[in-house]
Amino acid sequence: MNSTHSPLRLFLRGVEKLLPLAIGVVPFGLIMGTVSAEAGLGFSESLGLNLIVFAGASQLVAVELLNQGLPTFMVILTGLIINLRMLMYSTALAPIFNHLSSIK
Repeated sequence: MNSTHSPLRLFLRGVEKLLPLAIGVVPFGLIMGTVSAEAGLGFSESLGLNLIVFAGASQLVAVELLNQGLPTFMVILTGLIINLRMLMYSTALAPIFNHLSSIK
């Protein structure tokens, strides 16, 4: 394997490519961590929530609703309703991107 394709170089290239995402991810992570800590969630609970729930708005609302003592099914239902916006975005954008191939 030549040095341009070494695992370290590939890793650093990936870090470089993803660095612009850090502008939004790092502040959200700080906010989510603070809200989770204030709600009394432990590290594993907060990490699990972040792994299971994709949308940030749903994560914040879920922590707040759990902190208020709402039943779990209500928290899940609320998260699903908030995430319906992603379905609407997809439906609206599908015709624009329909001509693109999903295979590279």
